[in-house]
Amino acid sequence: MTKPHVDAPIDAILARLLALHPKRIDLSLDRMWHVLDRLGHPEKSLPPVVHVAGTNGKGSTIAFMRAMLEAAGARVHVYTSPNLVHLNERFRLGRQGGGELVSDADLARALETCERANGDAPITVFEIETAAAFILFANQAADVLLLEVGLGGRLDATNVVPQPLASVITPISMDHVDFLGDTLEKIAGEKASIMRRGTPAVIGRQTEGPQSVLIRHAEEVGAALHVAGQDWMASEERGRLVYQDRQGLLDLPSPRLFGRHQIDNAGLAVAALRAGGFRLPTSAYEEGLQKVDWPARMQRLSAGPLVARAPAGSEIWLDGGHNPDGGRIIAAALGDLEERVSRPVVLVVGMLATKDLEGFVRNFIGLARRLIAVPIASDKSLPPEAIASAARTIGIAADAAAGLTAAFAAITALGLDSVGKGAGDDSTKLPPRSNAPLPTLRLNPSYSSDDGSRGRGDPLLKLRLGGSADLARGHLAVLENHQGRDRHHVVFRGGLGILVDIELDDLHLAGEGAFRKLLKRRRDHPAWTAPFGPEIDHHRLGGFEYLGLEISVGNLPNTHGTPRRPGHFGRVRRPRALYVRT
Repeated sequence: MTKPHVDAPIDAILARLLALHPKRIDLSLDRMWHVLDRLGHPEKSLPPVVHVAGTNGKGSTIAFMRAMLEAAGARVHVYTSPNLVHLNERFRLGRQGGGELVSDADLARALETCERANGDAPITVFEIETAAAFILFANQAADVLLLEVGLGGRLDATNVVPQPLASVITPISMDHVDFLGDTLEKIAGEKASIMRRGTPAVIGRQTEGPQSVLIRHAEEVGAALHVAGQDWMASEERGRLVYQDRQGLLDLPSPRLFGRHQIDNAGLAVAALRAGGFRLPTSAYEEGLQKVDWPARMQRLSAGPLVARAPAGSEIWLDGGHNPDGGRIIAAALGDLEERVSRPVVLVVGMLATKDLEGFVRNFIGLARRLIAVPIASDKSLPPEAIASAARTIGIAADAAAGLTAAFAAITALGLDSVGKGAGDDSTKLPPRSNAPLPTLRLNPSYSSDDGSRGRGDPLLKLRLGGSADLARGHLAVLENHQGRDRHHVVFRGGLGILVDIELDDLHLAGEGAFRKLLKRRRDHPAWTAPFGPEIDHHRLGGFEYLGLEISVGNLPNTHGTPRRPGHFGRVRRPRALYVRT
């Protein structure tokens, strides 16, 4: 990588741009249109664009698309944010045989060009960076530009591209509420605005409210819908990724990126490319899934100073998730790791004051043995003691540390071993096993609902808990694609029975006797997940035994849930696992 101009290093340019940054960000495209006009509208000379918005999964989805396209020989420009270490990471220039990050010198020149064009007019740093990206991408030939939205969609600096090949919406959850709105539906409305008439709108897995908003907006603007679970599906089957849409079925290797959520992200990437008109050979999808790289997304660190400081035999995983849904995804991935090798989980957490700390940390109740809070190099960083205090309030043992070195020293001092027992610390010991009978499992061919109707061909899992048991970790997570979407704990006593209705589009829970009182309506599940979920006993800790329940469920008639549009196909669901404390 070439060195930047001596008289105009990137950090000096950014320092000057910060002086032009509005004191309070008012989302608007006026500043962006002003600088683009002065630059001669480089956004009109870009390669074909795939525009990606959403709350979580944007970067991973783009990484999958880039790897697949490059495996097919395409030259792929990529614009993503934020960066991990260097600003250059946001700008990847397509090259034959694989892209490369922009050089310091080229980036400095592009930023200076935008700075001169803007003059002294107020503008945000992200807007200048986006304008610089358009200059870089317009001046170098490529086959496609993968363009990530920075914030929201409607008034984001990237939302000036005229007609993308596809508009992609990853899962939507609560984040940036000060700018985007305080409900999922409002946030979805902001992100839906990247859709264009006649452009495929490829929608990833969503909860019911956002999905309705996205579908309605697509229909209003005349975008061609490609909805997860209706027009395409992706699932894990026997360690492989199975993708299906109207063009056919792909049997692909499991993604290189770790976590069950990456099945969804990889599936969304395939759906976006196929909807956008790319005709890739199967070998390109396979190679892309196996070679994809996206740092700090459930990334295991295998070398470096942190690994050297960690206790012997431990694993270090790095993830940049920072909102409640991101925490849910991390917790689910850690739960999968614990299935393979049971180890105590210790979280090292730094958080900005603008984020929902409690919503993030609550996902780890019953999973994390301890939390160590650290500061972030930002004036918006939450003090470590504030993070630790919030964790202790919701039942997670926590301490504050001055930095990563001190945090790893504190972890070593805990003396946790591979089975989770801390030296001299009774609070870290697993509870003794009891002789309570384990749940039994059977399939029923039909059931009776509250209104007396019967659902034919709908398999039921009937779990009867003998004596007293805690059913935990994963809101009755017996479906592979549902496990980990929420992390609630519930106590069942007196041999109460639970009916888990496994269908193609939703998961119904019904209880016998007093158990029914423990269920309440929830609105934060996707259209095809449980409309009910247990809400009790969030603070119960302890070890849980994996029972290893695996049952295949066929492609069955669709009888419940959100109305489907004509032409959708059914889905296959497979129960995955059940944890009980014994």
